[in-house]
Amino acid sequence: QTSVTAPITSDTTWTAAQGPYVIGTMSLGGVFNIASGATLPIEPGTVVKISSQQYLLVLVQWELVSGTF
Repeated sequence: QTSVTAPITSDTTWTAAQGPYVIGTMSLGGVFNIASGATLPIEPGTVVKISSQQYLLVLVQWELVSGTF
């Protein structure tokens, strides 16, 4: 399990082997951010959990290469 406790500021890949990735509200103040210019590829089979107080808002670009959402 990987706790996401800071914004993504550089290219980062999330993998199934390191997951699940848990995005919590306490450490991020209710906002999970991927900085402009950074990418976050999420490999197939990777589990991402978002707390009930979070939501997913995509403001720039979303590219689903394969898998489901």
